[in-house]
Amino acid sequence: MNPARSTAPSALLLRLLLWGASCVLLAPEARAEPERFRKDALLGTSYLYNRDFDRAEALFLKIIAQDPDHPSGHFYLAMVSWSRLAAGFWTPEVLERFEERIDRAVDVARRWTDRNGSDAGVYFYLGGALGFKGRYLLMQQRYFGAFMAALRAVEALESCLRLDPDNRDVLFGLGTFEYYTAKLSGILRFLSWFLIHPPDREEGLRKLHLAAEEGIATRYEARSLLLHIYVFMEDAPLLALPIAEDLNRRFPGNPRFTYLLAAARLRAGLDIEDELGLLQERRNTAAAPESKLIWDNTRLYLLATQALHDGRMADARGLLRTVLARVDPLRDPFMAAFPLVKVGMSHDLQGERESALDLYDRVRSMENGAGGQFLAEKYLEQPIRPEDPFLAY
Repeated sequence: MNPARSTAPSALLLRLLLWGASCVLLAPEARAEPERFRKDALLGTSYLYNRDFDRAEALFLKIIAQDPDHPSGHFYLAMVSWSRLAAGFWTPEVLERFEERIDRAVDVARRWTDRNGSDAGVYFYLGGALGFKGRYLLMQQRYFGAFMAALRAVEALESCLRLDPDNRDVLFGLGTFEYYTAKLSGILRFLSWFLIHPPDREEGLRKLHLAAEEGIATRYEARSLLLHIYVFMEDAPLLALPIAEDLNRRFPGNPRFTYLLAAARLRAGLDIEDELGLLQERRNTAAAPESKLIWDNTRLYLLATQALHDGRMADARGLLRTVLARVDPLRDPFMAAFPLVKVGMSHDLQGERESALDLYDRVRSMENGAGGQFLAEKYLEQPIRPEDPFLAY
């Protein structure tokens, strides 16, 4: 099984959704859960946002051990695997583990709702798990399974909203679905309209903003998704800036948020000296050598993005090749793949199509292309243009 081989527009859109929504959902106020579960879950999600996957996994396994019949721990454990995928760890082992864990979360949540149909929080878990499963299936072009999962996810989220009308967190899932299905075209858009829920870009964004501003558990997940939407989908970087600043401040262990803040500033025509300095500072204060390398490579990658943005193709290639020469693909698979995509972009922008095609094909053929395969597929079909927002990805 290799989802990286898909060329469908829906696969790229859903991969963008994966990049944006990279962590987890929490049940609204977790009303049916003991207080200790809520605290552990919130702590575990902070670990995920800061890319400390092992500590998050240990904490969520503890939640399962305390109450194996409740879906919360199973859902959070599946989200560890999802977050690894979002961070670029597209290995067969991670893919298989995610499938096993998300199916388990769905099964446990269904059994709970069969026993107690008035538990809004568990409907939230059920809808969230089915939603993540549907997105995963759609990325593999398994359309029937994806749409059945999406149909059931929306039903569960709407059940949650009926039981708890003031819930803002559930709007994250509904808003995500409405926005992204509005971006689909052809038969997929048709099916989503008649079988599941009307696509609606504006309503989807409205719901996501409500979740980001008033949600208790999904506010940071909604902000992360809106950040990606405004930089890469809507080409509205000024709207992305305050969101990026907030996430960069709250999660200092995640270099991706620092990078995305700089990407939004580049797209808005602003300087990025502060972000470059921050990456250097965090590199200097990192304790482990592998962490220092990740921060340093992120800084070089940002400098390369700036060079591409300014039309300095040779400078960009030099910086990207420095990253590629020293990256550890096991610890930082993103930097083993995306710099190759960007070198390909630099050749495309200079009209050197054959060189670009060779690089895109290399990324597409990687066992763990960290999601770079989806952009490689896109630019294998047609060259990148200078105004393409994914030049800054």
